[in-house]
Amino acid sequence: MIRLLYRILLLILFCSASVFAQNFKTLSANYPTEPDSSEVAKYLNQFRAIKNFPPDSIIQKTGEYFTDNGYPEVKILKKVVISDSSGYSIMAEFDYGKRLVFGRTELIAGELYKEGAITEDTLQKFAEFSEYEEFFRRLEGRLFRCAVFEEAVSFVLAEFEKAGYPFAAINVVSFAREDNDEGFSEARLVLLYDIKKQARIDRILIEGNTKSKSDAVIRESGIRVGSKYDKEKINRISVLLNRTGFYGAEGIPDYYYNQKGEGTLVIRIKEKNTNAFDGIIGYVPK
Repeated sequence: MIRLLYRILLLILFCSASVFAQNFKTLSANYPTEPDSSEVAKYLNQFRAIKNFPPDSIIQKTGEYFTDNGYPEVKILKKVVISDSSGYSIMAEFDYGKRLVFGRTELIAGELYKEGAITEDTLQKFAEFSEYEEFFRRLEGRLFRCAVFEEAVSFVLAEFEKAGYPFAAINVVSFAREDNDEGFSEARLVLLYDIKKQARIDRILIEGNTKSKSDAVIRESGIRVGSKYDKEKINRISVLLNRTGFYGAEGIPDYYYNQKGEGTLVIRIKEKNTNAFDGIIGYVPK
């Protein structure tokens, strides 16, 4: 009798271990209408390539996915693991709780958020950026997805950079969930932005030039010392330098403030071997 119980115990342990030793195949569940099962399957597909990825981890990752995509209250109610020689599948039931959608998002200048800071002068100073809030307004009513929110923030930061503020920052200072009459929740956010000071090109450094004079490279770059930071012009530097036939830009130029607080643009170039000379002063061909 003891021997029989011992064999049964070994069999149970073996069957339990065999599930974890197999690869994940599919997860069937009571998916919501958005995101639908095809989106979830695409997300879970990455775990099929991981050998011996345990079922509990699949459930955990699925929960994290729904938490980031409109269902922060999601809970697992039950699961059944079915395995065979080719791997294991999971049948699961989730309680998603209330769906979360984008509500009103306010984008406020950090200076205006301080008590007594709202004056006619400060309002005028930040008036040009009030339209950036519209990028978040377009999300209202849509399923709250963390990735979509991050993309919106990145887009607005890129707009700040285009306007000459490459070190602008956006911080979430308030996040509230409010239930509405339609049976789901709205995410209401207050974002503070700090544009820092408008960037200028106080210095231009050229790196990688052994035959060319820095002044010649700067002249062809289209950027001048004393000009305002212009992202589009900086992005065009490589095109302008390549047109010369003598050198090209190595990557995107860096911009930073040095210890003196000077806005410094670093342009890295790679000189080309050429015996042609077209009159560009400052380049000495071999």
